[in-house]
Amino acid sequence: MSKMKAIPRGIQQVRAEGNSNEIKGLIEGLNKAVADFKAYHQAELKQLRGTIDDHAMALAGQQMNGGGARAVQTLGVAALKQAKDNSSFAAMQTWEQGNCRLNVQMSVKAAALTNQNGQPAGGGPNIPSVPEYGGIRAPVLLAPRLLQILPSREVQKDAVQFIQLNATGDAAEQIHEGDEKAEIELGGALKVANIATIAGHTTASRQVLDDGEDEGLQQKIDNTLTTKTLLRLDDQLINGPGGQGRIHGLLPQATAFAPVIGETPADMIGEMIVTMVNEGYGTNLILMNPMDWFKLQLTRVNETDDEYVFGSPTAPLAASLWSTRIVPVPSLAAGNVLGLDTAHVTVLDRMRASVLLSNSHKDYFTRNLVLILAELRAGLEVADAKAVRKLALPAPGP
Repeated sequence: MSKMKAIPRGIQQVRAEGNSNEIKGLIEGLNKAVADFKAYHQAELKQLRGTIDDHAMALAGQQMNGGGARAVQTLGVAALKQAKDNSSFAAMQTWEQGNCRLNVQMSVKAAALTNQNGQPAGGGPNIPSVPEYGGIRAPVLLAPRLLQILPSREVQKDAVQFIQLNATGDAAEQIHEGDEKAEIELGGALKVANIATIAGHTTASRQVLDDGEDEGLQQKIDNTLTTKTLLRLDDQLINGPGGQGRIHGLLPQATAFAPVIGETPADMIGEMIVTMVNEGYGTNLILMNPMDWFKLQLTRVNETDDEYVFGSPTAPLAASLWSTRIVPVPSLAAGNVLGLDTAHVTVLDRMRASVLLSNSHKDYFTRNLVLILAELRAGLEVADAKAVRKLALPAPGP
């Protein structure tokens, strides 16, 4: 057997140094690639953060009262977008006598959205106008609350028929062969959810048309529709008496709940929530009058100190009882509480908001006045009456 010749030590050293240099170069190359990769993404991240900050500052500035264009799409903004290509609106701007209808492509629910300041979307304390006329002072108005939290869907009819389901009986064991098995009866009643037309109008001077895309006309529309008209709908979703052309509200058709265990308002509400959950309902919303909720917030740990159960006046806890969200609603009369499983409650959006402008109303043409009429149509569907419970709080003592 032939022996392999030994590689001279000098050649071994050269090869070892070559391999070492290759590995070292490879490592250096990889390190440089990683460093370049990090630098590139750090620059991208810095630019992205700057863009986010710019947008956040712009959004904050836009949502300040009286500050330029709004980040949120208000009804006034949507109406003016329709006005751009509307020949009737252009004619009215030159003060030709006539009417102009602007159909707003926005759902009732979207119209009820508010800005971060809690004001109606697009609302502000002062409405700028042309310098010669000064501003128009807007009234202090509430923002609709219920429309923002209830599910909604669009419908095409003036009266919507639906089945309000109910079930009786429970499953049980068959003890002996031949015994009749337990019957579970699923039934329902045919119900009709009427669609209500809710409208309101206001009068403005001719210069709001001259403002065109400025805030004068936009704010007039928002103050008429986003506040007054939507607030009326908000109220009727709770208190509507039902019948032809009227909404059947949550309070009139709710199932009454009589507490057995609870004695205090918080305990009574908790018992109602547990009862609904035990019956299979996902109780996820409690509606209360704001003053009733405030009375609960005044509850102290004991009578000897000023420690509050619901946080402190400077740091109150979130509006919640028994892990269920509390929504204070001014249109709900004091002393009443509503518990809802919103999976069974739907706002019916029949007609998206429309705005009618007219200088032909009465003697408006000769007086340089414009009528602004806002209109919407909506209803309420409660698919299960037991998914809405009402509780009467005890009257305060003497």
